[in-house]
Amino acid sequence: MPVKVVCASDYNKNHPDRIRKKRDEETIVLVANKSYGWVDFDDHIIELAPRDGTYDEWKKSKMTPGDWKKFSSKYTTEMKSAKSLKAIWNLAERSKDGEIIRLLCYEKDDDPYCQ
Repeated sequence: MPVKVVCASDYNKNHPDRIRKKRDEETIVLVANKSYGWVDFDDHIIELAPRDGTYDEWKKSKMTPGDWKKFSSKYTTEMKSAKSLKAIWNLAERSKDGEIIRLLCYEKDDDPYCQ
């Protein structure tokens, strides 16, 4: 089964009409440093989120393609840590066993820059 990426706005408990119709058939994994009560998710894997410093640097930048390239490079390096690789491997195994997994982040659904 594939792992898919979606935005938190698609799983907003305050707007149940926006929550995906087949919600009960999938596992929602939040990929962020913080969780908020309004987000409907099943699992929270901090190890897959950009580190606070990396994320803050990106958010404070002008968000140009060059800034995105710098962020992406740092984030890619972070994903090579032992904890991140283990989390990725675990998701791959779960998916291989048939679990439908959606990775969830807080970026807006029209934002072209989502980790």
